[in-house]
Amino acid sequence: MQTPPQWVTDAHRRDASEVADPLGAAPATGLTTADAEQRADAWRANKLAEPARRPQWLRLLDQFRSWLIGILLAVAGVAGIIGDIKDPLVIAAVLAIHATIGYLQERRAERSLEALGRCWSPPRACAATAR
Repeated sequence: MQTPPQWVTDAHRRDASEVADPLGAAPATGLTTADAEQRADAWRANKLAEPARRPQWLRLLDQFRSWLIGILLAVAGVAGIIGDIKDPLVIAAVLAIHATIGYLQERRAERSLEALGRCWSPPRACAATAR
């Protein structure tokens, strides 16, 4: 993969002809379709790399990362040490339901974003084609 020249990093500050000339393009006419396709193949798609996915079990554990959840776990532990069995079981059940719902919502949202990403493909056409 090619790396862009140093002046490309501040191209947004320069005049259009000053940027287009070294690239072999004319601001008034643009590139030919063949030229645009050749450059797209050389530079690859203009998209960000996919981030590494977190394992599912870590996503489930992420549901317990709130300070309020920590307080509830501490209260359940203290109540269990004192000898009360009913309160820790109720708290554990509520936290399990909370974690399950949060995990499922997060998974469903991620799948929706993936589906949207598959539906949309960027156009690969020139704005102005030179003849």
